[in-house]
Amino acid sequence: MSDESIASRYLVIKLMEASNYHNISFLETLPSGAPKPISNLYWSISHKIVSKEIYIGVVISSEPIGIDIEYKKPRSCELLNFFSDKEYAILGDKNWLNFYKIWTAKEALIKKLNLELSQIKTIKFLNANYIQYLNLSYPIITKDETNIIYTIV
Repeated sequence: MSDESIASRYLVIKLMEASNYHNISFLETLPSGAPKPISNLYWSISHKIVSKEIYIGVVISSEPIGIDIEYKKPRSCELLNFFSDKEYAILGDKNWLNFYKIWTAKEALIKKLNLELSQIKTIKFLNANYIQYLNLSYPIITKDETNIIYTIV
């Protein structure tokens, strides 16, 4: 397990302890690899290393939740075509910022619902604040920081 993964799990434990869940020494995952809830608390983590800086996102909730963090940087121009023009239009233009908004929202929902990454294209944007999977809509919270973008679903 990587250092940033260990640090993320440590943060989850400390947040749960702050929520009066004590004596948590280990975070389990389900056979699929998804985080196993502890009592009635669900958790999700995401982390990125960029030039020796570690970015860690941790969320805990009383219902299933997902978070994704990405480092904003241009990549191969073909990757911009991974998502539909319609999804880009919902957010404005086809550009790297909107690519990462779409990606982090969809990956956070994949984590929340314990889906496979291969299902990413079955998740659709309804508008800038909601995404949809199997006719159910989910609110998204996206934050755009200087080099990092993250979304919680």
